[in-house]
Amino acid sequence: MAKRRLSGTQVRHILDNISSSDNDSDNNSDNNSDAESGLDDASCDDDASDSAGTVAESSDADEEPEPVTWKKLGPGASCNFKRLAFTVANTGSQVSDDLVPSDELAFFQLYFTDELILEFVANTNAYAATKLANASLRPNSIWNKGSDVTADELKAYFGVIMNMAINDKPSVFDYFSPQWVDCIPFFVDVFPRYRFLLIHWMFHASAVGVTGGGKAQKVQNVLDCVREKCLQNFVPDCAIAIDETTIAFKGRVSCKMYNPQKPTKWGLRVYVLADSATGYICTFQPYYGRETTALLIRPDLPFTTRIVLHLVDTLMTKSSGSGYHLYTDRLYTSYILAEELLKLGVHLTGTVQRTRQHMPLELKKKKKMATHGVEAYATDRIMVLCWQDKRPIMMLVIS
Repeated sequence: MAKRRLSGTQVRHILDNISSSDNDSDNNSDNNSDAESGLDDASCDDDASDSAGTVAESSDADEEPEPVTWKKLGPGASCNFKRLAFTVANTGSQVSDDLVPSDELAFFQLYFTDELILEFVANTNAYAATKLANASLRPNSIWNKGSDVTADELKAYFGVIMNMAINDKPSVFDYFSPQWVDCIPFFVDVFPRYRFLLIHWMFHASAVGVTGGGKAQKVQNVLDCVREKCLQNFVPDCAIAIDETTIAFKGRVSCKMYNPQKPTKWGLRVYVLADSATGYICTFQPYYGRETTALLIRPDLPFTTRIVLHLVDTLMTKSSGSGYHLYTDRLYTSYILAEELLKLGVHLTGTVQRTRQHMPLELKKKKKMATHGVEAYATDRIMVLCWQDKRPIMMLVIS
């Protein structure tokens, strides 16, 4: 049975009718009293708990802020919006000319610095010492050949891991196979198999025994370093964009996401703010579920608004300026987001869903428009455009 959403007025009307029937029928007074009490408890549907939620939502809707006043713009009309000045200085690469990397390895080390590698070395050796401290090893165990890993070995290990991603094989052991048909000289030339396995099984990014850091505690130092270097090495120009991306991964991790409609169905979701001209990732925020939601600013706003404000605030804190122009898709775009970005001195352009809160009522109605017809509505700072193609396409603009 489908549930009905009752407004506060409808609930009061039902209560009044029941009260009237109570006065007219003394024989059923007890039953009607019970029904009235049930309605007061918001349980007038098949499922009391679900009905309570439905009526509560209706009550919240009655308390919504006053609707936004939109003015319809006629053909040829223009909006004289005040354009925010772009005040961020020295945009683009922040790496001096004499330090510009000459090869791929040097670019990699701009983000995975020697300090971070040395941290990996210390944590890996500490973890190995802890695991082997009380272990009883057999005489022929490969751990008897073990020794502390060095920074150069760890860099070589990363190179081997990246090459493995290009040359897919069923097992790690197959990369070091002595068989002529399977052998790839690169791997055996860089590492003996036993030495690679020693590093592979004991590699540890974080300090041993770190707790309380959430779902990302074992790699939080990596995320912090890379995020800092992303902001330090490049300052985006005026046009920036926000979107989510999925890093393919099927391993065992609690924050793994699944979306059957995406090309990459399994993986780790990351929200990214990038420079529109170059595609450079300026800052990012991995998604860990409720843990991420709890850490974002402005808990009174929807999540899709909060994640945008979080990333923009992170960028603007580092770049020290205003006037950016943010481009979003309809997952993020809303009137509320537009207002919040205006307070930060940021323009917004993006497609928007017609059902978003505070959208013009005329656009929420499914009316017929001429093919390639345009309708526009505006407030003093925000404009909504609707363009009819095979279906209506709406765009919200702060300009």
